Amino acid sequence: MDCSPRNLYELIYQKILIEKPKVVFMYQPFDTLDMMQCIRIMEYICKIKNSGCPVVILASAPTEYFRIASHVVVIKDDKVFHTLDS
Repeated sequence: MDCSPRNLYELIYQKILIEKPKVVFMYQPFDTLDMMQCIRIMEYICKIKNSGCPVVILASAPTEYFRIASHVVVIKDDKVFHTLDS
């Protein structure tokens, strides 16, 4: 099945909402996306969180995640450098 990247992302996040996993791990979910796709993905992440499912995001540029994060852990040189609970 051929899908556009946008449709593929929609499919993946809809499946997460339907399947209701115990936890969701994401690796840089906004990397290489345009602004509109980032907004849509952020909406999905908020829906997933609001459904009670924890979302763990691994990112090298965390500033874009502060708006949706309930906790932030910064690891530097294999040590926990900073934690933040919002």
